Amino acid sequence: MEVIANLFSSIQSAFIDESEISFELIKKIRTLAENLGEPFINFGKHIPVINENISQNEDIEQVKDIGNILFQEKRYLESCEAFTRLIYQSSLCGEIKGFWNRSASLEKLNKYHECLDNLDASIRYESEFVPAHQLYDRRGRCFLKLEMKDTALENFRIAKEHLEKSDIPEKIKSLFLNHLRKSELEAKSLKNTKYFERECEENNLSSKVETKFSNSLGRYLVAKENFKPGEIILTQSPISMYGNKKGFCHHCLKEVGIAPFPSLFIESLEFCSYFCFSYAHQQYHSYESQLLLNNGNKELEIPANVLLAIRIISKLKESILDDNMKDICDDYAIMNGLVSHERGHDRGEVITTAIRSVIIGKILLEADFYGDRIINETHLIKIDKFIHFLQLALPHNIHSIYQLNGDKRDDIVLDKIGRGIYECALYLNHSCCANTLRFNNGNQLVLISNRTIKKGDIISDCYGSHHFTSPKNNRRMNLMAEYKFECNCVACKNNYPSIKDLMKQEPSLMSKENKNIQKIFKKYQEQYTFQNYRKAISYCQKYIEELEKIKKYPHPNYEIGAVALKSCFWNLYHN
Repeated sequence: MEVIANLFSSIQSAFIDESEISFELIKKIRTLAENLGEPFINFGKHIPVINENISQNEDIEQVKDIGNILFQEKRYLESCEAFTRLIYQSSLCGEIKGFWNRSASLEKLNKYHECLDNLDASIRYESEFVPAHQLYDRRGRCFLKLEMKDTALENFRIAKEHLEKSDIPEKIKSLFLNHLRKSELEAKSLKNTKYFERECEENNLSSKVETKFSNSLGRYLVAKENFKPGEIILTQSPISMYGNKKGFCHHCLKEVGIAPFPSLFIESLEFCSYFCFSYAHQQYHSYESQLLLNNGNKELEIPANVLLAIRIISKLKESILDDNMKDICDDYAIMNGLVSHERGHDRGEVITTAIRSVIIGKILLEADFYGDRIINETHLIKIDKFIHFLQLALPHNIHSIYQLNGDKRDDIVLDKIGRGIYECALYLNHSCCANTLRFNNGNQLVLISNRTIKKGDIISDCYGSHHFTSPKNNRRMNLMAEYKFECNCVACKNNYPSIKDLMKQEPSLMSKENKNIQKIFKKYQEQYTFQNYRKAISYCQKYIEELEKIKKYPHPNYEIGAVALKSCFWNLYHN
C-alpha cells in the first residue's frame, strides 16, 4: 500500500541513532509517523472484514438450492460441500447461513460430533431462522447415536419445550411430539450414559529433569536421573502457534476434515471445529486479519513471528491494558525465557522492526483492541515496545510443526504445517551433537533422548546444524547468523567429523564380529516392517545401549539408531 511505502520512506530517511529496543526509539518513530498527518491517521481504518476473494456475483439462494437438491438426491458429501460454500458466501453479506443445512448432511454421513459442532454454530448465527424444536431434536439424536443418554434426554426435553411454544399447526405439533417421545424411549433404553470430553493434550516435563540457571547459559535443563535411549523427556503444547497451510486448522493445526469452519475475514483460512472458530474470532483473529488485509506492500511482509506475537498479545490483553503495567518486556522475558538478542541484530533490522511495531500498534488501535479503555501515549509506546521485543525474540525460539505425509515407513516425508513457541523448549540449549530428537504429535512437541543421558548431563537440542551433516565453520556461521551466538559445544571444541568422514574412519558394526548388534537390528527391522512400532522402539533402545558398550560417540551407527528411533516415533504418533 502507498501509505505504508511513504511511511517507511519517511522514517528511514530520518536520522535515528538507537540500535536496540528502547522507549525512546519507539517514541521517535511514532512521532515521525504522526508527522505524516492524514495518511497515517487514517491508516488501518475502514478495512473490510469480509471474504474479499469470493465472487460477489454468486447468488446465496442459488447455492442453498444446489445443496438442498444434492441432499434430496442423497449425495450427502456433495451437499455438505455446497453448504460449506453457502457459509462462505453468506459471510460476505454479514448474515451467516448454512450451518443448519450442513448439520443435516453431516448427520446423514454419521458424523455426529461434526453435526453437533454445526448445531452450536447455528444457535449462535441462525437462531432466528431455525425452528428451535427441530434444532434440539437433531442435537438429541446425535447424542443418542453417541450413546450419551442423559445429554440426549436433556435435548429432547428442551425440544419439547420449544415445540409447545411454537405456532406450528396442532396436527404437525402432535406428530412431532410423538417422534420426540419415541426418541426419548430409545434414549432411556440405553444401559449407561457416556460423557463427551473434549480431547485434552497432555503437557508434561519428566520428573527426572530440573531447570537451572547460569549467566552464560541462561535457563537450561539438566537430567536428575539417567535417561535411556528413546525415553520421552518432554511433551508440550505451544504457548502460541501459527499456520496457514490449506486443509489445516488456522488455530490448532489439525486437519479440517469435510466440514471446515471458514474465517469470517479471509477466505483461505479455515478452522477444524466451532470451538477453534469461536475462540480465534473472540481472541485474536480480528486483529491479525486487519494486518493481513492491510498487507499490500512488500515492506510490511508478515513473517510468522509477527502473527505469533499478535496471539501472545491477545492472550495477555488484560495485563497489557492494565494502567499500572510494568515493563512487560522484562516481565515476559523472565517468565518465558525469551531473549531478543537485539545487540546481535544490525541497526537497520532493529529500526525496521520498530517501524513495523508502530504500524501493528496502529492497526490494533483501529481494530478496537483497546475497547473503551483510554490509553495514554506513554502506555501506547510501551505496548509498541513490547511488540518490537516479541518480533526480535520470537524468531530465535520458534519451532516448526510437522506432520507425517501419509504412511511412509520406508522413507519418512514430513510436511510443515505451522510454527509454534514452546515454553520448556526455550530452555533447551543448542549442541551440534544434541542428545535428543524432536517430533510432533499434532501441534505438540515431543522430545526424546537419542542415546543414554546420564545424571547431571545438560539436555540439549540441535537447532539445525549437526556435525554429521555440516563442517564446523559452516555450523558456527549459520548459528551466528540465525541465533546470534558462537557455538562452543563438545562437537565444535573437539571438531567431531561428519558422517561421511566417520564412515571412512570406522568399520561397520554389522560385521560377523558384532553378531549381537546385527541380531538386534534385524529384530528392529522385522517389527518396523510389521508396523509393531512399540516393539521396534524397544529394539532400537537395545541396539543403542549395546552400541554404547563397545563404541564411544561419535560413530556412524549412532546415527543409524537415531534415524530408526525417530522413524518409529513419527509412525507411532501419526494419526
